[in-house]
Amino acid sequence: MAVVVVAGLLGRSLPGLVGDIVGGLLYAVLLYLLLALLAPRWRTATLVMAAAVLGVTVELVQLTGLPARVGDLWAPAHLLLGSTFVPRDLAVAVAGATLAALTDRLTRRGSASSPPRVTAAGAPGEDVEDAQN
Repeated sequence: MAVVVVAGLLGRSLPGLVGDIVGGLLYAVLLYLLLALLAPRWRTATLVMAAAVLGVTVELVQLTGLPARVGDLWAPAHLLLGSTFVPRDLAVAVAGATLAALTDRLTRRGSASSPPRVTAAGAPGEDVEDAQN
């Protein structure tokens, strides 16, 4: 997670549109990772939808001007909440969450060391022990 934060901060320092998009993508990846940490049993589809909705919500709240005012009072809030609504960032939030989900699916969740969970009935889902409790 620290790597994503550092990469996002460095990405924001890139000039113009490139920095904005790289930073926005990595912000959405960070949201996905935080959700996966807080809700490790959520399926990938749930995580990607939640991360995308959170990212889009943060962007839409910028329409109120509240994040800019909070950022004026506490500078780090600009990094967390942004300050100016940019419609393109809505798509960037969804793309970043999707990128995180694809990476997650291809690595941790899809690896041989993480076999799929199986219910008592044998369908993907909760662990057998959880189904019996």
